[in-house]
Order: sequence, then structure tokens, then C-alpha cells
Amino acid sequence: MKHLHQNGCRRALWMLIAAPTTTALAATDESAFFGDMPVVLSASRLSQPLRDAPGSVTVIDRDQIRASGARDISDILKLVPGFVATLAYGSYPAVGYHGLTRDRSPRMQVLIDGRSAYSPYFLGGIEWNQLGVDIDDIERIEVFRGSNSAAYGANAVLGVVSITTRSAYDSERISASQQRGNDGILDTSVAGSLQNGGLGLRLRAHEQQDDGFKDSYDGRRIRMFDLRGDYQINTTQRLEFHAGKTDAEVRRGYPAEAGDPPRTTNMQTSYSLLRWRMSDGADDEWSVMYYHQDQSQSDAFVQTYPLSRILSPAVLAAYGLPSSLTLTIDSSYDTTRDDVEIQRTQTINEHLRVVWGAAWRQDRLHAPLQFNTLQTVTVQDIQAFGNLEWRPGRDWTVNAGAMIENASLSGTNTAPRVAVNYHLDDEQTVRLAWSRAYRAPTPYEQLSDTKYTYNGAVLRWTDKPADNLDPERITGIELGYLGEWRTANLSLDTRAFDEKVEGLIQDLKIPIRIPQDQLDPSRREVRTSVNGSWARMTGLEYQLMWRPLQTSWISLAQTFMNIRSDNPKNSMSAPHVATVITAAHRFDAGINLSLSHYRYGRMNWQQTEQETIPPYHRTDIRIGYEFFIGRSRAEIYAVGQYLGQSNAEYKPIYQADARYYAGLRWEY
Repeated sequence: MKHLHQNGCRRALWMLIAAPTTTALAATDESAFFGDMPVVLSASRLSQPLRDAPGSVTVIDRDQIRASGARDISDILKLVPGFVATLAYGSYPAVGYHGLTRDRSPRMQVLIDGRSAYSPYFLGGIEWNQLGVDIDDIERIEVFRGSNSAAYGANAVLGVVSITTRSAYDSERISASQQRGNDGILDTSVAGSLQNGGLGLRLRAHEQQDDGFKDSYDGRRIRMFDLRGDYQINTTQRLEFHAGKTDAEVRRGYPAEAGDPPRTTNMQTSYSLLRWRMSDGADDEWSVMYYHQDQSQSDAFVQTYPLSRILSPAVLAAYGLPSSLTLTIDSSYDTTRDDVEIQRTQTINEHLRVVWGAAWRQDRLHAPLQFNTLQTVTVQDIQAFGNLEWRPGRDWTVNAGAMIENASLSGTNTAPRVAVNYHLDDEQTVRLAWSRAYRAPTPYEQLSDTKYTYNGAVLRWTDKPADNLDPERITGIELGYLGEWRTANLSLDTRAFDEKVEGLIQDLKIPIRIPQDQLDPSRREVRTSVNGSWARMTGLEYQLMWRPLQTSWISLAQTFMNIRSDNPKNSMSAPHVATVITAAHRFDAGINLSLSHYRYGRMNWQQTEQETIPPYHRTDIRIGYEFFIGRSRAEIYAVGQYLGQSNAEYKPIYQADARYYAGLRWEY
């Protein structure tokens, strides 16, 4: 019965991104359990049929994740229209949606079971190597394409990636896997779970490593431990708790650069989360969540300054400096986050549902070099949010909501949204949505004050605090069309968008006002953050999915986009055309085959002319064979990536050659 329930859930999830699944499970009447499917959970914080959501949502389930052959969650997001993903330096994943990204994802929110993965440190964004979740434990990934700050705050100005892991009740008792390949690929994972009455526990240990790009010092080794527990207190209340730790060793640096020499850095993230839910009706629920997270990085190296080449003998004597000075450059940091959220979901009547709540978050950052202080920098964020779904008639759904957010670095801002969905019939919906959102400055953008000193003298000053930095403002409007032709097992999700970002926070080199404050007279500029240019992204993206059989699917996703800006560097930060084709089929003999092909126009992650990546394509293939050993299930599989040509990733100097790896997975 448990397996029947899991298969039914997977069927429902497939319907989120495609046409309904095929007839093998259709004989089972699930309408009473699933109701008006498909549903999404993260678009407005209300559980909604996709046709009622206030924006376009792509949902990727376990079968599609496994068929992709991806080793990184960031690589999975290439399946989503409008998304691009790459490897910066070979060991650092980078993901962008509609450009303006560089090597971070500063305008995207990523949630893992409700816990924000947005890092408060440096330029802000997502540390994709530190998410703390194993791909095999993911139940589904919901991607809201477009601004969703009305539901999730300032970091969600251009999208939300919500990752939901499987409950401990739905996990295998024991599972193990290992995959090996070229470029030093060696991934190993072991998990176990137990259920006792209302309590379920799952523990996972995972290690991932590879050598990065050829001829580059950028390999990585990531070790992860994760615990999830689910406890059904009674018929109305349940607890969910998570705890984990991720430890990443990353090689970085360049042999020819004294300021960035080859070295191994270490980043650690540990977290714990507790969520209590009480449901007092079909759509009425209280939820309280608290999580604590620690993140640290160790990164230090020795640098030699030939002072006699840049300073006169008189200056050396005045400051008591030697002709050559050796310093330890330590950019290590520690951050701590505490977050509390309370949420109430209510059904007012048959036409109106609401969700409202509040949250408080505090980040503490200790980074002596970057902030030029031994004191801990503390920033706080307070949120109050509300979203309502109103159905004035059978053919209409109205979503309206707002987030009021007070950030200690940027004051109070309100992010509203309104969306109107008109159902042409039971299978077709047209949507018009408008939103306004704000991205608050990060502590680094606002407060960075990096100085390299010796005996109280400033050797070099590279960053200074910003003056009167305001939040970025994003205004978006979209026209969407969703067709779900169930009898044909076909779906089409189309989104036309116009997104304008004003007051972009960007770097600016300014003259040093008092050159004698530093000993190096050759450096007369310092970097700071300012509200600079504007950018406007317009275009069309769609995803067509056809599922002729329960065991097969074919998907076509395309994005056509134009970026206009008063800064020409912004216009190339995303490809003008991107195409993704995926197909998969499971044969009766236990053999499964999947194929993915990606084509991208030229773009520039770094937004500098010399770093433009030419148009390229990439082909991935996966073939596997599933079989049973007694009561356990196993699969052997092989994956080939970057087939067809050598592609530039992130920068022209990083060439991604063909990768091959094979693996064995066993579940009991």
C-alpha cells in the first residue's frame, strides 16, 4: 500500500510540469485524495492548482531529476525556462535567471524545506555547494519564475527555487550509491531510515568530489551529513525537524597571480530546523518554524610585497619598513543566522482563502578583513506578509498580496503583487500579473572596508563603505498562458514578461581622497557600491511537455529575451535565445534511457567584454538498467555529459570537455 501511495504522489507531481500521467495509474480513483490537481505549494504560500497560481511555476519531480543525470542541484535548474547554470572556476556552481548574475545568484531565493539558503555574506546570493541536501532525498523542486517578494521577501526579486525533501516515512530503509568517472569524479552516498509509530527518522551521509576543469586548480571535495525527522503528535499536530552539516574543501587560485595564489579553502555550514504544524481543517493551519545556521570559511595565504620597488628609501625609513614585506592575507569569516516564522492559513468561505504571518531574522557576521573591525556586524530583518486567493466566479481567480519588510541596512519597503487568472475552459488559463519588489543591500555592499595594514600603516585600501545605498527596485508585468490537455497528455506553459530593475547596485572605482593614507602610491582608486544603472528584461519563455506513455516524456523549453540597459555590459548577461530539449523512456526490460540537449546564445557572466562566451551547445545522455535482488531494488547506470564539443563555462579559459561516469544504486 505504501508503494501505491508513493506512485500516486509521483503521478500527481508529474502533472505539475506536464500533462497528466498515463493510464497505468488512472484506473485507481485518486480524485478524493488529490482533489483538483495539479497543485503547487510555494507560489503564494497557499496550496493551489497550477491554473490558479499567481505566476508561472515549473515543478521537477524525482523521476525527472534522476533522468537528468545531474550531480549538482544547480545543473538540474537548466531544465527550467529562462535559467542558465555553469561552473565558475570548476568547483563553484553559478545559476542565473534573466541575467545580472555574475558568479552569484543575488536576486534569487532558494528554500530547502523552508530554510533560506541565501547567504548574508559577501555580495549575497546562494552558496550552491552548501545547500546541505542530497539529490536522492529531493521529492520535488518548485521554481517560481519571476518576482515573488510578495511571498518571500527581498531576496526573491527574480524567482524562488523551493526544494522539498522526502519525509522520513517515505524513505527506503537502507540505500547506498556510488558513481565514478573521469576528471576525478567519485561520489558516495549512504542513507538509512526507521519508522516507529508516529516517528520517522532518516540519516544521510554523502561525499562528492571531482578535479574541476582541466589545467585549472579548482577541484572540490564536499562531505555532507543530514538528519530529518517527522513526528505525528496526534491527528491534528505534527513536528518536523532537520539537522545537518556540510564541509567543502575547494581548490582555488592561479599560479601566476600573487594576489590569488593556489590554495585550498574550507567552507562549513551547519544548521538545525524545527517546524510545528497544527491543522484544524482541510485548509486551515497554524505553522511555526525556527532554524539556526552557522557558516564559516577559512581562506588564508601568504603574500610578499616588494616595497623597495614602490616606495622610496625615505618612506621606508620613516615607517620602519623592510625592503620586502611578507604578510598573511586572511579573508576568513564566520556568520550565524537565527530565523523565526509564524504562518496562518485560513479558508474564509468557498470563494476566499488567505495566508498571513510574520518573520524575524538576525544575521551576525565576523569578517575582520572585509569589514575592517574585530567586532561582529549584526543585521536584522522583520517581515509581515499576507496573500489572498479570491474566486469571484467559476472562471476567475484573483491573487493579491504584499510583504512589508524592515531591514536594518535599508529601512522599510513594501512589495505588492496582484494577479488575475481567467479560465477559458477547464484546460486553458490566461493570467495577467503585476508586482513590485526591492532587493536590500547586503552587508558587504553597504559596509565593506577592506584595508591591508602593517604596524598601523595602510599598505593597500581596496574597498570602502557605501554612501546612502538604496535598495534595488524591480517592477514586473507578465502575461501567461497555461494549457493542460489531459486527454492528449500534453501541456504548454507560456510566459511573456517585462521586468525593469532600477537603481542596480554595482561596483564603482573612485579616486582615493587622501592618497597619503596608503603606502602604495600606485593605487589611487578604491572600490565602493553605488546605485548605478537600470536594466529592462523583456521576452517570452515557454515549456511544452508531452507524455505519450506513463514511461515516456518529451519536453521542449525555449527562452527569447532582450536586455536593455544604460550600461552596455548588462545587455550580455544572459543569452538572447536558449533552447532545452529533454526526452526519456523506460523500456519493459528495466532499461531506461534519457537524453538532454542544450543550446545557448552568447552571453557574459562577468559582464566584461573580454569574457564573452560564444554560442554553444551541450548534449547529455543517461542509460540505466533496474533489477531486483530479493526484496531490494538496484540500478546500474552510465552518464555522458558535454558530448559533441568542448564548451566554455563561465569564462573562455574554462573549457568543459566530455565527462563520463557510471554508478550503482541499491535500495531496500
